Amino acid sequence: MANGVNNMNGAGSGSYASKIVGLVLLLSFVFFACVVLWKLELSLTFAFFVPVAILLILIFIRAPKTYAIILFSLFYLFAGIGRYFPAVKLGIVFDVGLVAFTFILFFATLFGKIVWKNSMNVASLLTLIWLIYCFFELFNPRVVSTNAWLVAVRWAAIYYFVVVFFTPLVINQTKDVKHFVHVWAALTVFAVLWILKQKYIGLDKYESIWLADPIISNTHVLPYGIRYWSLFTDAANAAACLALSSAFFGILMFFTDSKKEKILFAFIAILSLWSSLFTGTRSHFVIPFCALFVLIICARNKKLVFGSVITIVALIAFFRGTNIGDSNRYIWRARSAFFFNQDASYLVRQKNHAKIKAYMAGKPFGIGLGLAEWKAKRFVGTSVMAEVNTDSWIYTLFVETGIVGVLLYVAIYLYFIIYGIWISLFKLKTKYVRGIAIASTGGIAGMLASSYGNEILTQFPNGIIVFVLIALIFACPKLDKHSIEEGKGSDYVKGDSDNGTKGSY
Repeated sequence: MANGVNNMNGAGSGSYASKIVGLVLLLSFVFFACVVLWKLELSLTFAFFVPVAILLILIFIRAPKTYAIILFSLFYLFAGIGRYFPAVKLGIVFDVGLVAFTFILFFATLFGKIVWKNSMNVASLLTLIWLIYCFFELFNPRVVSTNAWLVAVRWAAIYYFVVVFFTPLVINQTKDVKHFVHVWAALTVFAVLWILKQKYIGLDKYESIWLADPIISNTHVLPYGIRYWSLFTDAANAAACLALSSAFFGILMFFTDSKKEKILFAFIAILSLWSSLFTGTRSHFVIPFCALFVLIICARNKKLVFGSVITIVALIAFFRGTNIGDSNRYIWRARSAFFFNQDASYLVRQKNHAKIKAYMAGKPFGIGLGLAEWKAKRFVGTSVMAEVNTDSWIYTLFVETGIVGVLLYVAIYLYFIIYGIWISLFKLKTKYVRGIAIASTGGIAGMLASSYGNEILTQFPNGIIVFVLIALIFACPKLDKHSIEEGKGSDYVKGDSDNGTKGSY
């Protein structure tokens, strides 16, 4: 990392006395936590996770941005790591990592200026409102398991709010955004290489053991072959993550002036979309299409708009109007997504959704977090909704939080998308920052649409990436101002015309 990576927008530091007080408070809290854990007889947590958290805090207390990058990288690789260390509870590790990050930020305030007001934006407010709604779900009279709520609320609301709130604290300069983009690019290349390894070299021992599970093999070993999953929890999650990378980097390559970055981003966009075919998933194709629609709306360059329209038309014509490539099983599988009304799995989903709609009549606030489909069996055994697959994050929310909850959730996402489009069209002045806003907006629009077909927003790393992108959209106005103040004239947008201006994108 560059020397300035952990500069938190200010060089001010607290007095020696305040630092001592802060460290005393930290040690006091740790002691109190250890006593509580000991009283609860959580010896493993006491012996391992608490010391690890303390060590992380002490190491990174003056380098929160470095810690954030490391944490993001680990989150991206979590599912893959979990297959090789099945005894490790990844959820606990994730929680410890976030708690440590929280303390790093609070105590880093003693050593340098952290601009907390960067996080005071509409995105933080809306995700907090959603968190409060989910909290009140605990008092839903239909809830039959508080344990189910405790497990489900983490992905449904807590991680959502925490990541959106904390991201602007560590990504507050243009170079921070570039660090994030480059790390994500490297992780994407690694994920692509891993899926190619699975397909062309073969599965290793631990992957074969995972695939041998009857539940897994039922969805991943099909008559036409294996649905590969790379480092991710399953093939659907892999497809969504690769498609999101393709959409994001495919858009961003038009907004960087670096030829090396243009080539790199184009390479990643093409390679990600191509390798996503090996997952055998189809719902992820909506992600790049949505991203292209956002690009068409936001682009100020007529050639870019025309090229995007031609790309959409050409892809639809290829998959919908021809049989070219049907001899390739992955192209054949992808083409079936464009004839979804004839697809057997789609028809089964429609039947399940009809059952869900009938059951949810008169339940405007749902039946409680964590009580939809297979998750309910873990906490309440058999129930009506435990036997029906939602096959959708949107329908899972519909069951668990009701029509009120799902409308609130979607409305919040629509606001994020509209805001991203608005600032891209009328507010942002620098080319690269506009590219970040457009790529992020297109990405989350695609992921929201794709979540209708799969539960991709509650899995590593998709959920975390989407939450970061949401935060980036709302950080863009300040990043834009910072970029202008740095005097990057070559990056400045002078107008919307196609008169050769560098900023005409």
